[in-house]
Amino acid sequence: MAHSSSVGTGGELEHWTDATKIGVANLCAELTLIRQCGHGTGEAENELGIGCFGLPVFFASSVVPGGAISISALIDRTALARLVDELPAIGATVIRDIQEAAG
Repeated sequence: MAHSSSVGTGGELEHWTDATKIGVANLCAELTLIRQCGHGTGEAENELGIGCFGLPVFFASSVVPGGAISISALIDRTALARLVDELPAIGATVIRDIQEAAG
């Protein structure tokens, strides 16, 4: 998705790559999908050759996230689909490590 720092002087979102999602309708559709899936993904939207995903981290509330994590990978080494397939294990590992660090 386009970033707020990519807003030009005319208020238009700019493409960072050909895959960058811009436009109100596209961004609303992406946010709806993120809410449904519980995570967001991006494939070369910000930088060519980079895939990423982000997911919420819940601390005090099981409804309102207290933070989020984002993991990026080189697409030619780890396909985005593989990262998404591993989301449950990655999320569980991160949450366990955060909880252990918090004591």
